[in-house]
Amino acid sequence: MNVQEAKRKALNIREGKNHLQYEAILEVINEKVLEGKFATYFYEFLTPGVHAKLVEDGYTVSEYSDQRDGTTITISWA
Repeated sequence: MNVQEAKRKALNIREGKNHLQYEAILEVINEKVLEGKFATYFYEFLTPGVHAKLVEDGYTVSEYSDQRDGTTITISWA
């Protein structure tokens, strides 16, 4: 495998992970919208690509992290 092939494969894997995480977040957002809510929480680190995509789509994304509870991502659309 040469350098270009290695880079292409790594980027494909990263894009796949971004897509899966983004789709999972959209499902959670849809559930909360149907409940009449304007925010949701996500308890995993967002990949930089997913974070950027959410902001690009107009969502407000904030992150809080502490030793006791770990990371909490708040995604809001109000």
